[in-house]
Amino acid sequence: MAIQTRAHISMSRWVGQELHVGPVHLESGCKICVGAGVANDVTVGRGSWITPLTPILSDVGPEEMWQGAPARFGGRCTELKRTASSCQYVFPFWLLEALNILMQVVLEFCLLVLPAAAVSWWAATFIFVGEAERPSGYFEVALRQEIVLHIGLYAFITTWVTLVLISVLDCVFLRCTSASPGLYPTRGLRGALLLYRVRKLNQIQRLWTWTLTGQYLRALAGVGFPRLGASECEPDDQPRPGACQRRLPGVLVPWLLHEHARSWSPVPEALPARHASKFLRQQQLRCRIRTAPLQLPPGSLDSGE
Repeated sequence: MAIQTRAHISMSRWVGQELHVGPVHLESGCKICVGAGVANDVTVGRGSWITPLTPILSDVGPEEMWQGAPARFGGRCTELKRTASSCQYVFPFWLLEALNILMQVVLEFCLLVLPAAAVSWWAATFIFVGEAERPSGYFEVALRQEIVLHIGLYAFITTWVTLVLISVLDCVFLRCTSASPGLYPTRGLRGALLLYRVRKLNQIQRLWTWTLTGQYLRALAGVGFPRLGASECEPDDQPRPGACQRRLPGVLVPWLLHEHARSWSPVPEALPARHASKFLRQQQLRCRIRTAPLQLPPGSLDSGE
């Protein structure tokens, strides 16, 4: 049985002025997809499939697919023999779950705890030495201002070096543990490792976003890019959010630059049309925009300009 995110299983519902409360029976192998709803006093049969955003108010037979709103019968579900044979479990579930937890603990220790501890020890050996012979005696002989300064420097260095080192190790780990396409049991170690790799790649994406460092890190992890090292203000066929867009339609470019001219005008009144045209030519030369002869759209200037 699988119940996906934001699926609603309700034990009660209102019918007019009456509140009806009843059980819900979900048999083995049924699948409730994203946003689907199952009301009370309903039985979902074995191996049935409730498609996303489908409200179920009556019983569903075995191996049936229901879809739409209101829900209607859409067809039959047949379990593939290849999938069933490939996803058979040899070991019991409790042993697989224990091995999965142990694998993730070992990986987190090697990829997160050990690099952070190594960077902290390495930074302490040359920052907190000072006039003492050993780092342990530094706080006994150093001044308070020097201690505060060195603690700030220590925190800055360890934070950034740790982030970079952990990100590089994660990318190398992702590249070395790549798997071939196929069917993997979700409770097996190979399936758990794939989910762990997806989580690590998502962490790198959230941390470094679309910066140049993030692009090179994902390339190190094995993500294929047709082009690397492109900044956000370079021409691109698929613009990114917040990027400097140069390939705008010929009508929108003069309008956009004219609005900039009005916004940055040093005088409170509206910018005259002759000044807007001059500003547009300067911006076109500066941004190297190639458009048709400069013409402002009709109605783009306020009355009296």
